[in-house]
Amino acid sequence: MNANFLKILLVLGVIHLPSPAFAYTTGELANACIAGDRASIRYCEGYLGGFNDLNALLPAVDKNRIFCAPKEGLAPEQLKLVYLRWAANNQKDWDNSARVSVLLAMQQYYPCRS
Repeated sequence: MNANFLKILLVLGVIHLPSPAFAYTTGELANACIAGDRASIRYCEGYLGGFNDLNALLPAVDKNRIFCAPKEGLAPEQLKLVYLRWAANNQKDWDNSARVSVLLAMQQYYPCRS
């Protein structure tokens, strides 16, 4: 595990302290992303968008990003599809933190090339 990944996990843990109402698991976030109600879909897209925004801001404080999105960026629907694809392929991780699964999904589908 690289040092930047650990820094991000630490920052996310400090900024967004877990509480029972907001500590989503991988499965809970995946279910929110496919729910039929607008509030769940917006939560999903906002959650994923926050990670995307954080990743875009990293170069201002550090040269390394967690994942490397295309130059044109990622639309909310793209983020959702990537996360759902990763979650479907990693159902053994559905009880784990959504914070970690989002990072792993984005790193897998949008790796940074040296």
